[in-house]
Amino acid sequence: MTIIKGIYTSENMSNNILILAPHGDDEVLGCGGSIAKHIESGDQVTVAFIKAAYDERSTVQLQNTGNAQRVLGYDHAIRMNLDDNTIHNKLEFIRELEIIVNTIKPDTIYSTFYGDLHQDHRALFEALNTAARVWADHLVKKILLCETISSTDQGIIHNINPFVPNYYVTLSDHHVDKKMNALSCYEREIKKECHPRSIEHVLNVAKSRGREIRSSYAEAFMLMRFID
Repeated sequence: MTIIKGIYTSENMSNNILILAPHGDDEVLGCGGSIAKHIESGDQVTVAFIKAAYDERSTVQLQNTGNAQRVLGYDHAIRMNLDDNTIHNKLEFIRELEIIVNTIKPDTIYSTFYGDLHQDHRALFEALNTAARVWADHLVKKILLCETISSTDQGIIHNINPFVPNYYVTLSDHHVDKKMNALSCYEREIKKECHPRSIEHVLNVAKSRGREIRSSYAEAFMLMRFID
């Protein structure tokens, strides 16, 4: 995969946006502030939750997506309800993603990073790489890989092929407030202060990424594709 070099900051957003979230809370951890900013800019945002509930915890997690959706303000959520056999069968997963991409016809896709700790995140990247290929039925002009806190920073590949952001979305106080409030909807997923999935840590990451680009807050991404 070729990563485009340089730093990009996003100011003028007017697009059809597709967020691919393997599980409930990934959409908030990876790009919750950017979702709020897209909505504020009048963009059309769809979040596709990929994995089906498979136990009591994941059932609650999926139920909480509705509350987080109301906080962030996006209109469209898709629950793909795929099981492990489909997600980890690359050809089947590609077909499922192709249906979503060809139906939504997004200008921009937010997805997970290829070096994430969670195997479902890595499987999503691999399948999307084919499903959103340049010669697919629908051409996706921009693809961004999210920094999903507690997975991107914990991956085994982190020391070999780390997440190196080259695209930042600046966030205001109210974008960050929405991200934190949406994250609070996932009560069972929030951990104590020393954990990377704590409210305190997620807020600190937004501050740290902001300082990298002379902003109060930001979310950071790796730009996989950009076609002007």
